[in-house]
Amino acid sequence: MNNRVKELRESLGLTLEAFGKRVGVTKTAISRIEKGERKLTEQMLLAISKEFNINAEWLRTGNGEMKSEPTNDMEFADICFKIGVKDQKAKQAIINYWNLSESDRELFWKFIEQIVPSNTAEKEKTVEELENEYKKTVLNSVSETTSSALNTMPDTGLKNAMNK
Repeated sequence: MNNRVKELRESLGLTLEAFGKRVGVTKTAISRIEKGERKLTEQMLLAISKEFNINAEWLRTGNGEMKSEPTNDMEFADICFKIGVKDQKAKQAIINYWNLSESDRELFWKFIEQIVPSNTAEKEKTVEELENEYKKTVLNSVSETTSSALNTMPDTGLKNAMNK
C-alpha cells in the first residue's frame, strides 16, 4: 500500500508537501507513509481516494485500475489543477475568460467555434478567413456599441457629424 501512495504521488507530479496539503497532512506524514514507517489509515486512504479520484481498492490491495471512472466535473477539475501547475499561460487565459462580460464571452465562443468547429466534417478555414471573420465580428460589436451610445446623446451637431 505504501508504494502505491508513492506511485500515485509521483504519477501526479506532486511533491510530498503538495500531496500532503491536498489531503490535509504534512509532508513528513506522507514521507513516513511512503517509507512504511506509518500505516495508511482507512480515513487517510479514503481522503486520498476522494481527492485524486483514485480507486480505493487499488490503493488498498493493488487490484483494479488506479483511477476511478471519472465524471466530467472530476475530469475538468483535474485538468484545471494540472493547467494551474504546469501551464501559466493557459491558467491566465481561463482567468481572463472568467472575467469577461457576458457579451464578450459570447464573442469569444463565436471565435473559438470558428477555430475548432463542433462538426468535423465542416470545411476547415484558413487563418486569414478566421482573422477576417473575427475582425468583422469585433467591428460589428463596436458599431452596435457606438450606435447605442449615439442614441443616448442629446441632439447636437456632434451627433449629426458622427452619424455621417
